[in-house]
Amino acid sequence: MVTPNPPAPLPPRAAPSRLKRTRRWWIIFFILGICFAALSVLSWNDNSAQSEETGASVHLPFLRSIESWLTGMKKSSLAKEERLNFLILGQGGTGHEGPYLTDTIILISIRPKTGDVVMLSIPRDLAVPVPGLGLRKVNAVNAVGESQEAGSGAALAANVIEQTFAVPIAGYVRIDFKGFVELVNILGGVDINVENAFIDPNYPSGADSVMTISFTAGEQHMDGELVLKYVRSRHGSNGEGSDFARARRQQQVLLALRDKLFRFSTLFSPGKIAAIINSLEKNIETNIPTSQFDDLLLIARRTEGRTIAQRVLDSSPEGILRDEIGLDGAYLLVPVDANYGTLARFVQNLFAYEDLRSESATISILNGTNETGLASNASMEISSVGINVLKKGNAPSRNWHESVIFDLSNAKTATRAHLAAAFHARLMTTPPPKEILNAAVVAAESSEIQAPDFILILGK
Repeated sequence: MVTPNPPAPLPPRAAPSRLKRTRRWWIIFFILGICFAALSVLSWNDNSAQSEETGASVHLPFLRSIESWLTGMKKSSLAKEERLNFLILGQGGTGHEGPYLTDTIILISIRPKTGDVVMLSIPRDLAVPVPGLGLRKVNAVNAVGESQEAGSGAALAANVIEQTFAVPIAGYVRIDFKGFVELVNILGGVDINVENAFIDPNYPSGADSVMTISFTAGEQHMDGELVLKYVRSRHGSNGEGSDFARARRQQQVLLALRDKLFRFSTLFSPGKIAAIINSLEKNIETNIPTSQFDDLLLIARRTEGRTIAQRVLDSSPEGILRDEIGLDGAYLLVPVDANYGTLARFVQNLFAYEDLRSESATISILNGTNETGLASNASMEISSVGINVLKKGNAPSRNWHESVIFDLSNAKTATRAHLAAAFHARLMTTPPPKEILNAAVVAAESSEIQAPDFILILGK
């Protein structure tokens, strides 16, 4: 069983509040615009409960913010941050079975200076340490907080995820089911390119009943109800029957929503904006202060035209999670290294890993100690960040007292920096000795010798 380090005391967070019509609704537009809100509700099985209608109107502060956004002249303090992280939580809400379980959890990371964005889906079955309670599934943390004090679930979930991944979370958004379907319908539906045709014979259709749904491959226009089925399906054929596949579909829809929201026909339609606000303000809670809105809107402008990287934590052979059965028989996902270090480093270095993937470097890993399995463990961590492991094995000598790197690429600086930092390795300024090079190269099918870009020797 995983035995994580005990979590440190968690700092207090700003109290959440329901979005107010006259003061805080415009935050929704930033959140939706850079691709995060509405998708967080996409895993619920029941029909939504009715909530009380409230009015909404477009106010001059919104128009001034649009002007500021378009001109880009206003200075932003948040824009000076190296990285901002926002947590999106989706819950069914009142009237649903398990109303506070957050089966969709997305961490949105933004690099304000460049406009780079990474979306990371956190699987609902990931085991995380909860203060005073030990390990719990991450999708239950919001419910735990609500059981302790009404309205505190999202803050507890944000704190626990912040502690587990060791990254600061600037704010969270928690959204109910009803807002998503309404949003898609207000926008007139979205266009989705279904990559894999699939059939799900076990799609929930009510209390203790299921129905069969199917999707054909190709571009399709979907309304809110159909999109909901597309992103909720968990038992599809053709490789679409896992939570990981569902997470990827959710991210796909989220990007489609972003594109639709920022069309000219949406931004400059007061009636459509008012309808969106009217729907979402009843279903969203956030701790993002109104005072940060102008800063966030300017950051959102920088994300325009940028490719948004999409990542899903999973238990694939190259992943950093593994499957486990808990003491109570429940299915869990736990970190491969059992102490959350590799998982935390992955999340902390999301942007660096995007740079690594672009370099497509290769590496051979040699164990320079007598500790069994050192190269294999390093291989899993290195593969998870997009570096191709050509070979792993033992070094000719097993008495290396420090880890070292031989750089044969001469140009892949992001990979070199990552390896040096991750393994506390010294960069060698001389070519590798012949015996080390021989141990690191791979014989290709064409009988040519393939040398790696890097050789990592693991020391004590």
